[in-house]
Amino acid sequence: MRKMAVLVLVLFIIGLITSIIQTRNILDLGYLLVLLGFGIKLKKVV
Repeated sequence: MRKMAVLVLVLFIIGLITSIIQTRNILDLGYLLVLLGFGIKLKKVV
């Protein structure tokens, strides 16, 4: 279960980094921070 959560998180981050490289949008950077915060919460829960 833990491996699955980590895998999903890694895929999200990879997709996000790709989108930031493509668009270079400040909003994407804010979304990345939110996602990292969510990942930390998820890590505490799991």
